[in-house]
Amino acid sequence: MVFEKADDVIDNYLKRENFTLEIGKEPTVIEEKIYIPHRDRFENDSSYYQVLFNTLSVSTQEKLNRKVSKIGSSSYSKEQLINEIAGILCVASVGLADEKCNANSGAYLKEWAKLIQGNNLEEKIWSCVTDAIKSYKCIFNLS
Repeated sequence: MVFEKADDVIDNYLKRENFTLEIGKEPTVIEEKIYIPHRDRFENDSSYYQVLFNTLSVSTQEKLNRKVSKIGSSSYSKEQLINEIAGILCVASVGLADEKCNANSGAYLKEWAKLIQGNNLEEKIWSCVTDAIKSYKCIFNLS
């Protein structure tokens, strides 16, 4: 039942936003295609769905007007935080969060947060959270 809820959210998002899901490649978004590795490449189902929802969040960049610079830039680091937080929100919302997934996400967030440059770090982190909530709402079709 939990997987069914997650799959329904994913299927509805893909149809609504005109994306197709391609299984078997590293997680990325290219044009209208969202790529994700095979499910058996993940430790467990929570990790699979976390990466899938994270990648769906990447696909919301254009719709939500998030501008991303080159890899290694502060804006790229911010985008990584946004997508990871959105993934966490999505996985928790469908009841698939577990300790291992949370620990992995926590470590991932910590590393990307270190790369956000400049002053007002707290403000930048809250901005990431705000954008992650927008991405989550877009994926779940919430107003």
